Amino acid sequence: MTILNGDKKMKRIFDKIGFLFILITLLLVMPLTAQAENKSPLTVFRAAVCYNIVEHEPLDIGTTFTNNVNTLYCFSEIMGAKANTHITHIWYYMGTERARKQLRVHDARWRTYSSKLIQKHEIGNWEVQIIDSDKNIIKSLKFNITQ
Repeated sequence: MTILNGDKKMKRIFDKIGFLFILITLLLVMPLTAQAENKSPLTVFRAAVCYNIVEHEPLDIGTTFTNNVNTLYCFSEIMGAKANTHITHIWYYMGTERARKQLRVHDARWRTYSSKLIQKHEIGNWEVQIIDSDKNIIKSLKFNITQ
């Protein structure tokens, strides 16, 4: 009789462990499913921060620039637009938004860019987030300004 009671206790323990395993698995998988549902139809084929744009192409691409740069550009080549839409470049300095530029996207493959005046005292970490019209971040570019 005690053996049966021991078996029942073990079964309850395994049932609880199984339930916890399923619960943890669902909690880990659900955010991935939600992320997939929010995925943008637009993709960033190419993107770069650079010193200049010539004939819709980025020149002197980098991730570190000196504080005497004056102006930097964020270049984006967007794929997948099925109708006229837009993207936005959001420029952040040390985690604070410094500029927001909405840019039109007119075709399935579209190149566009924004620019930002960099002041001499703005030394440190920068980021440009490229977001679609539904506010999904489709690309993030990080760069640094040094003296």
